[in-house]
Amino acid sequence: MALLDESIAAPPQEPLRLITLSVSNVLGIELAEVQFDPDGGLVTIAGNNSAGKTSLLNAIWLALANPTASRKISKPVKVGENYAYVQLELGDSTVALTVTREWDLNKRQPNKLVVTRADGIPISRPQDLLDELIGAYSFDPYAFAEANDSARSAMYLEALGVDVSALEEEENRFYTLRTAAKASRDALEARLRAAIDPGDVPDHETPNTELTAQLRAAMETNAANERMRTQLANAERAVTDADARVAAAEEAVRRAQEALASEKERRDDAVVLAKDLATEIKNLEDVNVDDIEAAIAANEETNAKVRAAADYRALHKEHHDAVGHVGDLELQVAEVRAKIRAVIAGAKSPIDGLHYERGVVYYGPDQLPFNQACDSDKLRVSLAFAMALNPAIRLIRCEGSRIDAEGLRIIDDMTREHGYQVLMEKVGMIPGASVVMEAGRTVSATIAGD
Repeated sequence: MALLDESIAAPPQEPLRLITLSVSNVLGIELAEVQFDPDGGLVTIAGNNSAGKTSLLNAIWLALANPTASRKISKPVKVGENYAYVQLELGDSTVALTVTREWDLNKRQPNKLVVTRADGIPISRPQDLLDELIGAYSFDPYAFAEANDSARSAMYLEALGVDVSALEEEENRFYTLRTAAKASRDALEARLRAAIDPGDVPDHETPNTELTAQLRAAMETNAANERMRTQLANAERAVTDADARVAAAEEAVRRAQEALASEKERRDDAVVLAKDLATEIKNLEDVNVDDIEAAIAANEETNAKVRAAADYRALHKEHHDAVGHVGDLELQVAEVRAKIRAVIAGAKSPIDGLHYERGVVYYGPDQLPFNQACDSDKLRVSLAFAMALNPAIRLIRCEGSRIDAEGLRIIDDMTREHGYQVLMEKVGMIPGASVVMEAGRTVSATIAGD
């Protein structure tokens, strides 16, 4: 939110580091008083287990963070006590802000926050100011290294101060279209590989209309001929039958002279018909349909090849168009990616050697994904981003159990170079520790620079 009221205005734009810390009855702390080197660097907080190291760091977080953000610590007051406080002095060489957080369990509203400027004027909305000053990763320098690709990319772009979301949305749209186009192209390629080129055939099919008409006429002629042959067979059978009847009639001529005459007449008529039909059939000529059917089959085979050739050419053109479409989309993706690279190239990165591409941060000369970097590079880059994303209160908390001597050197060198403080807890009585905790109290606090 914009802080416009003079009474809540932020102090001058100067780095804010811890100058002093005072804690009483918070978590496992009975009493702790520490004065810090305002030039920054690594502050080692040592002590055995349950000595109060983590409580000391949590007390700083409780003093600065919004109560809803620190709700994981539901009971900040030391067991058996009713009143607790944390007081921080923040500034560069001199105090710019004093932050005091108190808890009084005897009051209806136990949590009280007071923030005053160097001139002693209290800020009317102190938490609003602290929320603007505290970075999202102040207490987690490993956030960049341990984030997933999406969160790490967001941190990277935030540190660069660039917004490529619109360009990435456009790139993703083209990328999705290109993916679909490639799938279509590949499917067409598979079909094209399976298809058989019919070779040199006509461009158009030849209709079977004329040949079909010839076949129909030939079949009708042959049917008529067959009918006449049937009639002949019937007539011949009639002659045979008539002969039989004549014979029977002749045997009974004396009894049926008139019937005999009639049968002879019928026989004579049948003979005449049979002779006429025999004469006519001699002039009949069957049409050979084999040649016509063969011609139709050959023509249909050619037409099938014509259709196959047309399908093959259409498939070939569709594949050619798909290849061109994929190429166009790849060009559009490349153009958008070039714009994104140009935007990022124009911004200042907290550390060299990083590269960003499609939601993934890469590192090193081989441009490997950042999560494949070595531990020292992960620490160096993550610390650079933690500092870049926390320009106001230059305070970073770090858990030191997994950091070796090389890591400690990297942290001390980088934080001193950029004027940041890193508070690191280490288990045990560490020689040269900046702060030593024992039974909830600071037993020594020798900070470099005092």
